[in-house]
Amino acid sequence: MNELFQYLSYSFRAKHQGGFGIHSPYVFHLVSYIIEEHLPYYAYSLVEKIRERMADGPEKKKTKKELPAKYAQLLFRLANSYQPSQIVHIGAETGLTDLYFSHVDGKKNVSVVSAQKEEAERIMTLSKKYGKSNVTGYYASDYAVAYGKLVEQVKGKHLLYLEDVSAEQLSAIIDTNLNAMEGGNAFVIIRQPRSSSEKTALWEKLKQDERVKVTIELFRLGLIISNPDLQKENFVLKF
Repeated sequence: MNELFQYLSYSFRAKHQGGFGIHSPYVFHLVSYIIEEHLPYYAYSLVEKIRERMADGPEKKKTKKELPAKYAQLLFRLANSYQPSQIVHIGAETGLTDLYFSHVDGKKNVSVVSAQKEEAERIMTLSKKYGKSNVTGYYASDYAVAYGKLVEQVKGKHLLYLEDVSAEQLSAIIDTNLNAMEGGNAFVIIRQPRSSSEKTALWEKLKQDERVKVTIELFRLGLIISNPDLQKENFVLKF
């Protein structure tokens, strides 16, 4: 699906900027004080300097695939606010996002799953190079199976970020997550939830899923929250 068309469609539907029209205290706080926060965190300048170095080196092509800084920094804020026992990132590419995640809490593990062994090892090496030893890399051809095994090892709530993952595997992974966190507080983030007709259909299905309480669409990211204390609502937020 053409990205320009995606953006125009998103812009037409987007609203609720500044928390306007949001009645849930939880969602209002999330939007006004986390998503739309503009205060600079110490991690921002550190990771963005690394991005600049990578963009001028052999990783240039991969770096272009990374989320723009404002979205990567949002992931940091979301993880920092949610305070999960662990962060799970599936479909990772360059490792810049994982550097942001690693700065949330150096004592909490960031589990990164890539399609190739070389990618997983490179991401761990990158993190260690910049003083972060809490990133663990895995590789798997079947992300859904890999996630199912990870869920058995994770204790407490975890934040799940799904990046370069097919619609079919997205569906299986999210279903496993929602079942594992049933009655709890799942927080799932999808990159480009409308990047294909298959993903768009999945996103619309998730909005109707009774296990999902809140969805927030931000063009490049889609947020899924299953906090049982929340009323069921779907938002398209200007960002």
